[in-house]
Amino acid sequence: MDNPMNNFDWARRLECPPTACTDPIKKTLCKGILELLWSEIGNATFTSKDVREVRKNILLYKLRNEKKDATIQCIQDISRLKAERNRLKIVSSSLKEEYEQQDFLVLKHLKNIKSKYSLAKIKKALLKIKYNEVRTQLDDSNNMRLICQNLMPQTSEELNQNMLKQSLDTVTTLCFGASKREVKSKISNLLGHIKVSTLWAQLYQGLCQDVENLLKLRSLTTTENKDDPDTEDVNTNGEDIDIGIAKLCGKNIYTISRKLFFETKAKECENNVMKYITNIETSTENHIDLSEWLTLALEVKKLEAEERVLQNEIKLIQSECNDNNTITLELQRLLSEIHTIDSEIVSYFKTN
Repeated sequence: MDNPMNNFDWARRLECPPTACTDPIKKTLCKGILELLWSEIGNATFTSKDVREVRKNILLYKLRNEKKDATIQCIQDISRLKAERNRLKIVSSSLKEEYEQQDFLVLKHLKNIKSKYSLAKIKKALLKIKYNEVRTQLDDSNNMRLICQNLMPQTSEELNQNMLKQSLDTVTTLCFGASKREVKSKISNLLGHIKVSTLWAQLYQGLCQDVENLLKLRSLTTTENKDDPDTEDVNTNGEDIDIGIAKLCGKNIYTISRKLFFETKAKECENNVMKYITNIETSTENHIDLSEWLTLALEVKKLEAEERVLQNEIKLIQSECNDNNTITLELQRLLSEIHTIDSEIVSYFKTN
């Protein structure tokens, strides 16, 4: 039978202190059936080094034979999660940089849009103020014109055209040495019984008709020159270049000469009419009221022209407002894209 003291070798292998396992203590523990217990414990006890070696061999066996093990699977999952976390950090940083860059560009674009919108708004307000001012002036002028028309005598009286033509012929005799006194007396006898307003309206109407006729004649002359087959490209007709240039120069000189002729004639007619008007105004006592009426009429025409200019500017502002609406829609689209990117980033981080 073995020495019962050898049953406590496991205590020495486990580095138990000698003072805790002395010979008297061993003898006390090995009494009776307890000796068998300590013998079994000694056979089943291993050191930590042996345990580590056994575990290492088991893990190597499982790795070589690809056996399933919870510890190995956990370590592999941890390694995979660490790699995935590093990858997500890189993706997140790149997305963050892209988001910041996109946000900067959007803010810059938004700032430009706001500046343009504020500038257009200020311009619109100024033009609206100017439009209201001119509109008020135009309304006042229209009211004043209506008042003047109501105060002025009726101009619908019919004049004897022969008498008016005779008066004009009498005025033209001044160019041939006729006496001014005789001309004035003849005109006074012919036109003395006619109201100044009626005579002025007739002369003004005649002047307008003459100017319209001259403009129509000028436009017809221009149209004929355009439709003239002689003005076609000389190269297409196979003519000589110098001959074609000479024809075009001749046509241009002819057109300019006719233009100068008609302008001179119109200027002469205008001067004659102004002379008639001056003579008529000097021969009546109400020429001051007539001058005021003419001034008001010219002011009304001027305001109407300004109104047309302002209407064109208003149309331009309306087109700019449409452009601003387009810019606003583009801005809303960019903001929606930003919100979409933000939601995608948040959902991406939540899922991962």
